[in-house]
Amino acid sequence: MSDRATVKRQSLDFGTTGTSTVVPTATGTNTSNPIALPRDDYTVQVTVTATGTSIVGGQVVWQASNDGAAWFPLATAIATAICAAGAGTSTAQGAGVALTSKYAYGRGIVSGTGTGNVSAFMGS
Repeated sequence: MSDRATVKRQSLDFGTTGTSTVVPTATGTNTSNPIALPRDDYTVQVTVTATGTSIVGGQVVWQASNDGAAWFPLATAIATAICAAGAGTSTAQGAGVALTSKYAYGRGIVSGTGTGNVSAFMGS
């Protein structure tokens, strides 16, 4: 029996190898590999990390599909992080969306600008 009070975090894998969960903002935009979605409600989160003295903007556009061929957007989460001089080596911020729609597959299209990293996670 599962514990419904526990959130299970799942990293979204990007790229052809499916091993990278952090997307450098220099790459611009990247699409995660499709994952099977849970039957329960779930959340999608984007985390941006600014490094040095920079401003990083990042977003994840969450898409869904029932057949894995045709994709449509369900929601977007946007976050901005500012790392000013003297603030340390990095600053992180995040944003998320809660989803109740039931579909078979999901994927995230992550994009970012600035100097730093953008990552996305799904929790159910």
